[in-house]
Amino acid sequence: EKEAARKKQLAALQKELLDDIDPTKIALKKLQAQIGNEDTKPAPAVNQGVVNEYVSKIIAKVHGNVNRGFCTDGNPELVFKVNLLPTGDFGSSPVLSKTSGNAACDDAVERALIASEPFPLPTDPGALSEFRNLNLTFKPNE
Repeated sequence: EKEAARKKQLAALQKELLDDIDPTKIALKKLQAQIGNEDTKPAPAVNQGVVNEYVSKIIAKVHGNVNRGFCTDGNPELVFKVNLLPTGDFGSSPVLSKTSGNAACDDAVERALIASEPFPLPTDPGALSEFRNLNLTFKPNE
């Protein structure tokens, strides 16, 4: 009698394991997790420290290519919107979203941006997604 009960438990466990291997059931469980029918772990948060580190690396690279002779008036600040591909290249041309008030300085920073391609990017896909649409603030005289 004990042996029969043990065999029944063993058969139930084997069936459960086989069900877990069935690709259809695996796909169903994934879909259920995505729509919230099962307890799911939240998506991992983007490590903001990594994002900030790479933004600093990009700004430093561009800063090294800026011809500061065009940015001599005070301490100009300008912002460019950039769209980066996973390769570190531009997905589209950089767009000036905040001018320094000095067109020559704005142009010098834009030329430096273009000359600085490709940019260093993190390998983590979560952090990498933060670089698709990025606002970069430049202070050429700092």
